Amino acid sequence: MKAALYTEGTHIVSSFVATSSICQGQQVEPLWSALYEKGIHIKYAYTSFKWTSGANDTAYVYVVIVGFSHDSSSVCKLFTSDSCKLVSHINPYLVDGDDILIETRNIPLCNAIPQACGNSPLTASDFRIRRNTPYPEPIRRIHPSLPETFHTYSPADHPGSPASASA
Repeated sequence: MKAALYTEGTHIVSSFVATSSICQGQQVEPLWSALYEKGIHIKYAYTSFKWTSGANDTAYVYVVIVGFSHDSSSVCKLFTSDSCKLVSHINPYLVDGDDILIETRNIPLCNAIPQACGNSPLTASDFRIRRNTPYPEPIRRIHPSLPETFHTYSPADHPGSPASASA
């Protein structure tokens, strides 16, 4: 964001290396809508690749490289692990396409039953296993102190689900 402010009114191209999450999922819309409001255009991008550290314990993260500017006049370069394509535009998802930002929604797009909560197999520190799962009984025989930890579970059993409300 600072680079967008500092380079306003110039043809300077700034770039950053960031985790690939800035071009995926819920982070895309808030980040890129703010940058687009400042007049930013993506000039080049290197799509997601594994970045390893020089540490003894080989840690790695998936990253992207994004170059941006206030100048919208030149051809853009889209790099992948094995190629470089010249494109007319790069969108926030790092593909050649229009700038369509998907916003987070709290209500369904259609007339559907609202969801109180998603499927949550971990509830109140108990691990819940779906009905008819073959492995709980052998585990209970080997570890008799565990039976209170295992419960049969179906998403319909969840409090607030339409099936449990009608029972």
